[in-house]
Formats: sequence, C-alpha cells, structure tokens
Amino acid sequence: DASIIKESFRTIQIDTISSIIKRTFKKYNYYINDFSFINLLLHFAIMIDRIINGNYMDSPKKDFTIENEQEHELAQELCTLFQEEFSIVLNENEQFEIYMLFKISANYSMPSSQGALKKIVGETIYLLAKELVQKVNEVYYINLPGENFMTPFALHLKNLILRAKSGTYTKNPMTQTIKTSYPTVYDIAIFMSIELMRKYQIHLIEDEVAFLALHIGAEIEREKINEYKIKCVLYCPDYMQIVSQLYNQLLIDFGNQIDIIKTVSNEKDLPGEYYDLLITTVKVKQSVREVLLIPPFVQQINKGQIYTVLNRLRENNKNYILKKHFDNFFTKELFLSNPAGSSKNGLLHSLCNKMLELEYVNDDFEEKVQIRENAASTAFDAVAIPHSMEMDAIKTSIAVAISREGIEWNAQYVHIVLLVAINKTDKKIFHELYEAIIKLFSDKTVIELTKGCRTFQDFKSLVYSRISENKATV
Repeated sequence: DASIIKESFRTIQIDTISSIIKRTFKKYNYYINDFSFINLLLHFAIMIDRIINGNYMDSPKKDFTIENEQEHELAQELCTLFQEEFSIVLNENEQFEIYMLFKISANYSMPSSQGALKKIVGETIYLLAKELVQKVNEVYYINLPGENFMTPFALHLKNLILRAKSGTYTKNPMTQTIKTSYPTVYDIAIFMSIELMRKYQIHLIEDEVAFLALHIGAEIEREKINEYKIKCVLYCPDYMQIVSQLYNQLLIDFGNQIDIIKTVSNEKDLPGEYYDLLITTVKVKQSVREVLLIPPFVQQINKGQIYTVLNRLRENNKNYILKKHFDNFFTKELFLSNPAGSSKNGLLHSLCNKMLELEYVNDDFEEKVQIRENAASTAFDAVAIPHSMEMDAIKTSIAVAISREGIEWNAQYVHIVLLVAINKTDKKIFHELYEAIIKLFSDKTVIELTKGCRTFQDFKSLVYSRISENKATV
C-alpha cells in the first residue's frame, strides 16, 4: 500500500505523486480502482527516483502515436506536473512509458494492445514475455495471462535486458521486504531470472529479481481482488472512441462489482474462456453467456437495468458455490435418511460421533455445538443448521439428516438437519456457502423434495438440479 511505498522511497514526496494521479484521472473522467492506483503510484515513484539519480531511458522509441486526443492530453498533463513538481526532465521515451502505464491502469483491456506492445518492445521481447508466462504456468500452476500484466511486464523486460547488457542496474528499495515476506513470489522471480540469464548470457542482481517479483505479486493480488467480481466481456464496434468511453463509464459506475476482462469489436473475437456476462452494443447471433444489450452512448445507459442483471448474476454465483464445492464438504458417510425415533440431542450426538470417527472434528466438538444451540436455536422453518461458534474443525464438513416425519427441535419440528463443522482455512468460502445453503433451503418446494431423498445420491442430484448458471438475454 501507499505507506510501504512511502517507507521505501523516503527521498520522494509520495503524497505529491498520489495527488497528481488522483486529480488528473478525475479531471479527465477516467476510472482507476484502488489496486491500479497503488500499482501506478509505485511505477511512477520508481521512474522519478531513477531520473532524479541521473538514469534515463536511452533506447529509441518505436514509431507509435497516441491516437486518442483525450488520452494524449491526460498523459501530457501527468508529464508536465511531474516535471514541475520534481524538477526533472522526461525525454520522449519516458513520456511514452508514462502513457503506457496510464493506459493499462485506466483500461485493462486495450483492443489493439498486443499490436501496440509488439511495436514498442519488439517481436522478440513480446514472445519472450509470453514464453516466461507459459513456463511459470507449467512449473508453478500460476496463470499470468492478462494484458494488464503483459504490457508492463514486457516493457520491464525490455529495459531490464538493456540494463543488464550494458552492466547497469536499478536499485530496488523493497528487495529485502519482498524476499522475506513473499518467498514464493520471489522464488518465481528467481525462476524467471535463471531463464533470462541462460538465454541472454547476462547477470541479474537481487534488486532486479525483486522488480520481477513486484510484477508477479501485483498480478496475483489483482486476481484475488477481482475473484468475486462479475467477469464481463465488452463487445462494441470501435468507432469514434466509443469503446473507451463505454469502458470507463461502466467501471466508474460499476467498478466494485464487475471486472471487464476483455473488449472486442467483432463477434468472432469473443473469447472462449470463462466469463459471466457479455455486455454488447449490438445483437449477437448466439452466446453461451448471459447477454446484456446496452446503447452505445453512455448518456443513454439504463443503470437500473444493469444493477438488476448484476444482482441476479451475483446470486447465481453464490448459489453455484454450493454446487462447485459440494464434494469437498458433503459425503455419503455423513448422510442419514429417516433416522428412527431420533430426538434433537440424540441426532446431534450421532452426527457428531460420525464426524469424530472420520477424524473431521476434535473431541470437544459436540460440547461446542450444544453451547451454541443452547444460546439460541439454529432452526428456521423446517431446517436446522447446528454448528460450533469456533472454526476449529480438522476438516470442513456438513453432516445431513433428513426426516419425513420431522424431529422436534425446541418449539418446532424440522425435517432437514445440516450439522456444520468449519476449518478456519475455509472461513471465507464458507460464509458464502452458508448463505447459499440458507437460500436453497428457504424454498418450500426444495424442502418437500428433500424430504423424499432416501440416499446421498438422491440428495446430491436434488442440489445440483436446483442450482444452475442462468443464461438469458436482456
């Protein structure tokens, strides 16, 4: 965060850089989320620190122009303000790098970014960046494919190799922190460094390795932030900068809820990978995802309509979590159908014992379940969800008991009992899973159907049949 950057770059007024970024983006009505802001702040701090210490980018800039007038003005204003505030001179290459850093922060998915990136870094560096990403995926099972990663990463690789070949290096004030606090990310950076040293017969010091780690760690963190957002693709013919305007307006209005993973201008370019929603300005022939048709002009967009679609998709995704994680938390060994003559305490004792025998819980689990139950009943309508207040289970699991006749549970009768044991490592996912369970069994139709389940497979099939990824056109 900003405090770590301040601590690392003590000779630079980080607050000044922060203020310049925020007011310039606001002035030109460009969206930037918290993560992108911190990433941009860090890159600008590194650049300004480098120039103050007399290190300039000397490599010739490829023939590439900024076609969007508004983006050109914003980038120029950033450069002017940095030069005035820090008494530095930005040459043509550095001014263009500022534009590229702005571009990937304001617009994650640039329609022509691959072509633009190849022009700037060259075909060799571009293919090298892709090769390194592929090797990291194969060795560490970590995917770093996004354009918001590839663009700054390829730019960095180009400058890194130029520095290494000339025997000059950039000091990284965060090296020790990265090594000790994020050893796995640093290890991936070491892996990349070995590949680069072998390929180019160069030597890379730890500071340069730590810069690679910054790029890797930043992308991993960004993916975490966007994990629970609705993943969207924006399909719009690129005419008069309409795509850029729509992209920014959608993120300004809905940036906390959506992650636009790609923009396309032709239906044949729609990605095959997973996403939740296709936002389009033209009718599509067919789509396997939910489609939201919007007008091409930002002034005409119906925000209420978009909120409705996003809310429904969010609920669908919550419910789908139950289907996705079903086999992790439910098992036939913890399933009872129509237990004869069971009382509330007798059933809880039986289910807790089964969990204990499977070594899913500790010896005191039943006692903790009873403490919670005595504090307030866990029954609502025809369902009871007893659980411990502590997330100290050995393995997260859910025991299921179904009774056609019903089990007396304090002052009411329940037909479905779901005994929950939670391991603290599953805390985040389980909160969403818990909501999905309550929502599913709040449906009276589901309760009646569940009462008819005789086997674990019956129960599983019922849950799967009631949860689906809705596909609709609005």
